[in-house]
Amino acid sequence: MEDEVARFGRLFQAFMERMTQAAAAAQDSPVRDRLDRHLGVDHSTLPVLSQSFAPYDHVNVQVALTAYLHAEG
Repeated sequence: MEDEVARFGRLFQAFMERMTQAAAAAQDSPVRDRLDRHLGVDHSTLPVLSQSFAPYDHVNVQVALTAYLHAEG
């Protein structure tokens, strides 16, 4: 069993390395370039924020976001 876990770990690490390489190759994108111009900074230097909500609260979050985005100012 330990051999299988070790093999899985090696394969998963190799997978993650390939995905990282693929993501780095995708850095050259017209959308990313436009986003950088719009923000005035390199997007990869900005922090990524996230928050999770319980499924029953998704509608409340959507209502709050819609109200926030439609408010003046």
